[in-house]
Amino acid sequence: MENKFLKSHSGETLLEVMVAVSVLVLIMLPVGELNIKAIRNNAFNRDHLVAENLAVEGFEIMRGIRDTNLLRFSTKEELCWNTKPDFKDMDKCGEPGNKIEPGSYIIKENIGSPDVGLVLKAPDPLKDDFSPSDDSAYRLKLDSSTKIYSHDVGEPTNFYREIYIEYSTSKKTMFISSRVFFKNGAKIKKITRITALTSKTEQ
Repeated sequence: MENKFLKSHSGETLLEVMVAVSVLVLIMLPVGELNIKAIRNNAFNRDHLVAENLAVEGFEIMRGIRDTNLLRFSTKEELCWNTKPDFKDMDKCGEPGNKIEPGSYIIKENIGSPDVGLVLKAPDPLKDDFSPSDDSAYRLKLDSSTKIYSHDVGEPTNFYREIYIEYSTSKKTMFISSRVFFKNGAKIKKITRITALTSKTEQ
């Protein structure tokens, strides 16, 4: 009689534990999913903010190139404001082959040096369905010691930056599209920031 009672109660206890575990699992599943979504959202927001800053940095570097030209070629600024950054000959700075041509560029920042370079990669902009590969020239690297993103030094990152340049029909205005692509799961996201530069600094 006593054994039957114990067996009956042990069966009830096991059933109660199983029910309790099932309820706990049902409660924890949505909580776990919310945590995973929160982690993914945080990662996306972080990458989006980095991409935004890299895009702004891109056109600010181009503004810096223009401003340097205005100082370097101060007596010929109308002719030489859009000269290539590595060209320094005052007599020839206004010649067509020495100017920044339209097309798709990467920025060579030459970390540790004041010199900045532009490398023309293609005559046309990257397509919106750009599919990055590990050896893509547009891929940015991160230097772990300086925490600086560039095309020159460091470990490859999730970010790809293109500077696309075109001119107005009068050739007096340079339009700059600084575009940063980054991976978000299986998708490619894009941030674009646009500015226009002329031979005059903004007031």
